[in-house]
Amino acid sequence: MKILKTLIVLFIIVSCSGKKTEYQITEFDKVLGTENSKTLNSLVSDFEKDILIKTYPNLNTEKAYKQFLIDVNENKLTFWNKISSENRKKFNDSKLKLEIYEYPDSVWIDGNDIKSRFAFKNDDGTTDYGIGFHSVNLKKNIDSLIEVKYKTPRMNYVGKYMQAINKIKDENDFLKAFYDVKETAGFIHPEIMAGIILKSKPDFSSPITKGLIVMEFGY
Repeated sequence: MKILKTLIVLFIIVSCSGKKTEYQITEFDKVLGTENSKTLNSLVSDFEKDILIKTYPNLNTEKAYKQFLIDVNENKLTFWNKISSENRKKFNDSKLKLEIYEYPDSVWIDGNDIKSRFAFKNDDGTTDYGIGFHSVNLKKNIDSLIEVKYKTPRMNYVGKYMQAINKIKDENDFLKAFYDVKETAGFIHPEIMAGIILKSKPDFSSPITKGLIVMEFGY
């Protein structure tokens, strides 16, 4: 009888966990959008085939993701050059890219600073602008500095990617930690980010966990 009760409890726990994961995926995809979700899932699948399976052939997918983070955290793994040019192009040509990152629409020199203007659309259709700046060495080639700045992205804090994470961030410690770091710091060194993710004890079987890891470290 005790064994039966234990099995029933385990079944209920697994069932509830599955429903919770399904809810997270539904809400995340709803905000991110169907096309962007398909792109993300495709990039995740390719990442697993091109990097995880080849790097960790003796581990299952969930354990491979964890070991990947451990190796990144310990600076033991160089993986950026293993992502194919086809997948780079797939991401660069996708709408998903501009939901994650944003690029300046105007760059100029103001005194000792180089300034960048970022445009973003409001829900009512109006456009607002944000300005970023930092000091610059005016002895360098100004045209080159401006050209580089045009190609330098920053996190799109109002894009659908961050909105989708925000929608479900209170569902578990990993999502909360991930969102808080991205909102506060934007880009963060891979070694540090890998450590933060590992500390939050994510569910490596979750498609959302996999997607966020692939985007964070791959693209």
